[in-house]
Amino acid sequence: MLIDLKLGRPLAVLLVALGLTTATAAQTPSPITASARWSDAWLPSDEPIVLELSRLPQLGEGRLALVLGNLDVTDVFQRRGTTWTFRPELAVLPAGESELVLYQVADQGSWQELSRLPVKVLTRRGFESRQVTPRLDLQSEGLLDSGGDAEAGAETGLRDVGGQIDLQGQLVRNGWNLRFGANVLATTDRQRALRFASEGEDAPRADLASYALRLARGRTALEVGHLTWGRHPQLIDSFSTRGVAVSLPMGRALRFAGGAFAGSSLVGWDNPLGLSESDHQLVAGRLEIEARPAQPGALTFGVTFLDGSKRPLPGFNQGVIDDREESSGLGLAVDARGWDGRLRFTGRWAESEFVNPADPALAQGADLVAVRPETREGRSASLAVDLLRDVAVGPRHRLGGTLELRHEQTDPQYRSLGALGILADRRHDQATLNGTLGPVALSVSHSEARDNLDDIPSILTTRTDRDAASLTLPLADLPAERAPWLPMLSAAFDRTHQRGDGIPVDSGFNASHVPDQVSDNRNLGLEWSGARWRLGWMVNGSDQDNRQPGRQGNDFETRVQEVNGWFSLNPKIDLGIALGLEASDSQATGEETENQRIGLDLAWRPAERWAFAARLSLNDGEILAPDGRAESESFTGNAEGTYRFEHRRGEHHGIGGQLFLRFSSQAYEAVDRRFSLFEDRDSWTLRAGINLSLF
Repeated sequence: MLIDLKLGRPLAVLLVALGLTTATAAQTPSPITASARWSDAWLPSDEPIVLELSRLPQLGEGRLALVLGNLDVTDVFQRRGTTWTFRPELAVLPAGESELVLYQVADQGSWQELSRLPVKVLTRRGFESRQVTPRLDLQSEGLLDSGGDAEAGAETGLRDVGGQIDLQGQLVRNGWNLRFGANVLATTDRQRALRFASEGEDAPRADLASYALRLARGRTALEVGHLTWGRHPQLIDSFSTRGVAVSLPMGRALRFAGGAFAGSSLVGWDNPLGLSESDHQLVAGRLEIEARPAQPGALTFGVTFLDGSKRPLPGFNQGVIDDREESSGLGLAVDARGWDGRLRFTGRWAESEFVNPADPALAQGADLVAVRPETREGRSASLAVDLLRDVAVGPRHRLGGTLELRHEQTDPQYRSLGALGILADRRHDQATLNGTLGPVALSVSHSEARDNLDDIPSILTTRTDRDAASLTLPLADLPAERAPWLPMLSAAFDRTHQRGDGIPVDSGFNASHVPDQVSDNRNLGLEWSGARWRLGWMVNGSDQDNRQPGRQGNDFETRVQEVNGWFSLNPKIDLGIALGLEASDSQATGEETENQRIGLDLAWRPAERWAFAARLSLNDGEILAPDGRAESESFTGNAEGTYRFEHRRGEHHGIGGQLFLRFSSQAYEAVDRRFSLFEDRDSWTLRAGINLSLF
């Protein structure tokens, strides 16, 4: 009996404890969660949304709060037990994508996040996203006073007003994306009108400078207005004008893009699509084939075609020969990447037919020799190989090196209306080696070019060889611990040798007419910098060595040195200084020229909206020649004070601008004892203006 009592008491205590623990666990409330009765689709802004809570807070658990975006929307939910419904008659859901967050707010004031639910709400017009940004900029500047040799009788006051209206926007709905923009320029001075050069006094004072519309869904797009089109350097490349263009995917491996474009850049309200004149437009298309759709960019083929015509556009006071041009062509392209991106190849080839069609208005009844159509070819290729990539050199630096080979050639008389910058009858080859070691960068290159590819005996053949090298060496970053007192060193060298290849037959040339010239250009610079200062020194030397017979003495040499610095004297005052010395020698004339320059820049910001700036420049020049001496001195000074103002109404709208007062002064004095000439002039002006922006 004694043993039973001794064992029974601890056992009873244990049973009671277990019972209390079980009861406590059973009474611990479960976490409060929330689930949404709306789908992931976009919701109208006035549609009620229903939130279902797992339970309500018990006594002592505080209260619940709902935050949508940055707004506390707890009070606009109608509560019926665990069902909470948003009441759109009390408030409108904020447009766009946001999150509805359920918080539990304790009696002590602490907030605990319980659930987070995404909400996507359409704008009042039914768009998923709507952004429209209008802006009006006005400028007016006028002469207040002038003196010295400034133009007498000039009208004073703020008379001419110019401005622009800029509109940019984007609308998104059901996967469709519409981007639009327009820019209108206006002026009260007709001579500054956008089309004054072509229409004179008939040019409108307010004119359309540019506009663009782009409607896209996925990879499909339609573009109208001002656009830039083309990626084939020999056929049509970055052609900027008005037109209509489309881009259509054709599965994973094919993509087509094409359009019709005006033959030249257009402005104004007339001809909005650029297609109203059939003899002044281009039609082009491009088909791209992705050979390995699973590896985009690994191997891509492209086919481009072009057909169009172009005629010159005269100015309002110009007479031109209306000589229309036509061209049509086909281009092929290959782009490849391999070896984990270390090997990159680009190849382009094109064949273009160019012709000047017969024009009776141009012939004026005369018997002219017809211009024959010419079909010529152009090609280009580049190969880049990363010889070294991200190779560790020590604990801090990485080594990299890339070799690039380029080749370009266009046949004589090659012409394409869509490739305006291409040079015909020319071959150019170049090899470039770029290397990096941490912050150190080195580049060396060699190129060769020649023209007259058909070796026509009566045409001068020119050969050009060029060698170049550049080095950037941040000495401060090389030590294990950065040494800010060490400078950034930069050096560059360039040598170009241009020479004629023989004397053209029946040209009347002799050996002295055939160019043979070597030009060297060398640069060396050092720059030190700190948090509130910068100091630099630069030296440049260039030589021109003429080697053709009879002109060996016509050589030139130029030397330039400059010291410049910038110092922030305090948070409100910045000071800049530049000292320069330039000297040149001509062996042909025996002249020695020297010019010294001093420049000072001061910027002072006494208050948040006020700013003052001043710039002074002094030049002292001297020419020493066998027959005498010439000297000149010049001074230029400018000072400007500005006051900026801005008043915002919400995040995106408001008014802002700037008032300015600008003083300019110039003085020049020269004495040329070789010709007994003296010149002395000076002038000053005081101008004021205002820039105003409504956004």
